[in-house]
Amino acid sequence: DALALAEVDINLDYDASLLSGGQQQRVALASIFLNQASIFLLDEPTSALDKKTALSIMQNLTEFAQKENKTIVMVTHDAELAQRADFILTLPKNAQLQDEEV
Repeated sequence: DALALAEVDINLDYDASLLSGGQQQRVALASIFLNQASIFLLDEPTSALDKKTALSIMQNLTEFAQKENKTIVMVTHDAELAQRADFILTLPKNAQLQDEEV
């Protein structure tokens, strides 16, 4: 169950506007388990979660991605979370990106 993998324990009839930030974030992450896309772009996907919950959910997402042959591209400031990735691209502090014509 997608909600269980994202560690969400709410009644689906509950008013979404009353969910906490962490609950909203977990519901959004749960949608990944139901989505047919092959690539998911996540921007600070666990920023509103405590460390234990964040690591647990990301473990579930990682296992899901590997099993279903999905790719997750994630932006995070959480070094421990980043270390779980297969590939890390680090953008140094104050770095400037440049556009190049291809």
